[in-house]
Amino acid sequence: TPKNEFKRRATINIGTAGSITLLLQSLMIFLPFLENKTTISVHGGTNVQWSPQIDYLREVTIPTLERMGYKIVINNVLRGYYPEGGGNVEIEVNPIKKLKAIQIDKFEKSSKIEGISYSTNLPENVTERQKKSARGVVFKEGVTPSIKVQVEKDSSQRIGSGIFLYSKYKTAVIGDGALGAKGKRAEEVGEEGAKNFLEKYKEGFDCHLSDQIAPYMALAEGKSYIYTKSTSHLETNISILEKFCDNKFSWKDNLLEVDGIGFENIYID
Repeated sequence: TPKNEFKRRATINIGTAGSITLLLQSLMIFLPFLENKTTISVHGGTNVQWSPQIDYLREVTIPTLERMGYKIVINNVLRGYYPEGGGNVEIEVNPIKKLKAIQIDKFEKSSKIEGISYSTNLPENVTERQKKSARGVVFKEGVTPSIKVQVEKDSSQRIGSGIFLYSKYKTAVIGDGALGAKGKRAEEVGEEGAKNFLEKYKEGFDCHLSDQIAPYMALAEGKSYIYTKSTSHLETNISILEKFCDNKFSWKDNLLEVDGIGFENIYID
């Protein structure tokens, strides 16, 4: 059971370009079951390899959790990259009584694909080149994506770029992208990001989303399911969750199902 001793406001400095989103994943599971609203500010890397981009958390994970009754606001995003880090994200999480079950069916291709091409302390044409390249790849699928551009300029040592694409449908969101790197042309970043996104778009599911929301499905009240595929990450996650929550996940074709335990916030009547 979460304890009320956890601070209502906390600042965590990873000290490197370590992933902010991975750290937040470990905190977000218990924050809605505390007594009071909690504000957490984390310093580190927002857009780094081997972890979800902050854009994925903001555009895919959080909107999905909100459908389960999760109450969260994400503020003050300052991008941080490898190796300097220097990024910042603040979240505010309000307490809830319990999570609602969620049902996520196979993705139905949408005519609306959105995205953001961003850079920090790089020539302004980098974002436009990433955007143009990604648009060209997605356009071949018969859809013209709406991609915003974000250019950050300041006196810090933060340097980096990337692109993120996402598409909403009636039961969830899918998204993916790519990161820039030294010696990697902007056109390559845009093309890679678009191809990563289109792989999920064509398959009809987002395996990264299922891995991230499985803990919430286990805690929610009622039967949840998500259309997805089995991955090593997901199977490890399920194995651990079944030991903690004493319920069983099951597969029916490509549907991952679980009867949630209906975990309740003891501070809310």
